[in-house]
Amino acid sequence: MLSAALGAERIIMGGQIASLRGFFADLVLEMQGRGQAAIDPVLWDRLAELAAELEAARALSLRSVRLVAQGQSAIVEAAIAKLYSGELAERLGEVVLDLCGGAAGLNAGAAGALLGGAASQHLRTALMLSIGGGTAQVQRNTIAQRGLKLPR
Repeated sequence: MLSAALGAERIIMGGQIASLRGFFADLVLEMQGRGQAAIDPVLWDRLAELAAELEAARALSLRSVRLVAQGQSAIVEAAIAKLYSGELAERLGEVVLDLCGGAAGLNAGAAGALLGGAASQHLRTALMLSIGGGTAQVQRNTIAQRGLKLPR
């Protein structure tokens, strides 16, 4: 019972991918509006990598949901989705800081706040996605022990 509850919590945590995708879309529009995206191929490469990773995270999350909807256990799949999504949220935050600097850390209402403060909110939420529902190491242990059947 406890494992099922943890699996459900991890599916919810991994399911935060929809908000990450929305934030990413807003970020791309912001970069285009600033004219950065048109002139910097390195920026486009980083954004393309993140777009691909967001789709992978979405697929992992949907697989967990599909298994639960079919009445199956999704403990391992949920751990994979949660681990990947949490680490992706951190990578997205790092890219935002690299691209936008200090403006990314400004809260809503502050002059120059990126995306009306949404970037700052994302930076705080990314940490929660990594820790909430079990730390990354707990997820790795679940994947190793239950998914790969490795010893403790």
